This record gives sequence, structure tokens and C-alpha cells, in this order.
Amino acid sequence: DLIVVGAFDTTYRNSQTTYCSVGKWDGSQLSKVGEGLCNSALSKGMKITSSAIAGPNDIYVGGSFQTQVWNGEKHEFVKIFNIAHYNSINQVWLP
Repeated sequence: DLIVVGAFDTTYRNSQTTYCSVGKWDGSQLSKVGEGLCNSALSKGMKITSSAIAGPNDIYVGGSFQTQVWNGEKHEFVKIFNIAHYNSINQVWLP
């Protein structure tokens, strides 16, 4: 699989899925990575420029961005600045 990052909020027309700057390409189809890292009122543009996979469950992305994501365990929004970590077991983006 290939992790695709960049400045995009692509919505797939057949399913209305919004990928929000991060997607996973399996060779034939793009899928969401969690809820993605969408533009928010905090952001002046999402510029995710790099990604790294750390083991089978962790993805890190970096760039110049500000956003917020929902942390279901804490029942609150968490602000993320420039570096984000996605854990596929918990299916959550965090700083």
C-alpha cells in the first residue's frame, strides 16, 4: 500500500468520501486514513509534505498545517500543528 499526502480534500463521486489530505492507495482504489486531516477554521491551508510509516499500525505526517480532530476517548477536539500521528488500532489522529 502507498500512503498519499498533499493539499487535497478530494471527494470520491460514487461514495461521497472526503479524504482530507491523507489517503491509502492499494494499487486500484484510494481509501480513507481515519477521518483524515481536513482544513479547519484554524488553518490557512493544508500543506502536508511528508509521511512515514512506523510499523504496521502507525503513520506520521508532517508539513505546514493546523487543524483539529475529534478524540473520542477524551470526548474533545484536539488541535494539531505541523506533525500528526495516526494509530490504526485506535483509528485516531493525534499530535
